[in-house]
Amino acid sequence: MAQGHQEWPYSKTLFANALALATAVVPLVGIVTGLGLAARVPLVEAGDGNELGTALAFYIWSAYAFLVIVGCCLAMLQIFASAYVKRLANGLFAPFGMIASLLTPIIIAGAVLIWPISFPSAIGTIPLIFLFTGVLTLVLASFSHIYRRTGCPLTVIVVALGVSLAILGWNDTS
Repeated sequence: MAQGHQEWPYSKTLFANALALATAVVPLVGIVTGLGLAARVPLVEAGDGNELGTALAFYIWSAYAFLVIVGCCLAMLQIFASAYVKRLANGLFAPFGMIASLLTPIIIAGAVLIWPISFPSAIGTIPLIFLFTGVLTLVLASFSHIYRRTGCPLTVIVVALGVSLAILGWNDTS
């Protein structure tokens, strides 16, 4: 929260908490929506009796359940454990936390490169997507924190590098 948030009226504090909660849950909503759209592909119908359709229906409903559970847990954390969350955030943005959050995607990418078939199949598709979303959240939060402390816009640099590599055709995998 912003500096001086203790003096905010209750409605503004409630709106800020709801906005923080919505920001945390929106990526999961995107994943669940993607699963719902996958069920509409004419080749596979969710729950139509075939094995693939039944598995897709299970994944969709389990993703909905996961989204509800995560939303409720985040709301409960925001309401009952905000001091603990503040300590956790301070630890995450400490120098060691920054190094750990920036090394996590490198370690996961290295594991995928070393074991390209066994690692993703051992984790599973949905947990791998959730892992990617969580790591992306940590990295972008770290980039934002680095920008606030140093003024170096890492997110813009990484996006510009990706666009430049795409224009030059250096990231084409075909």
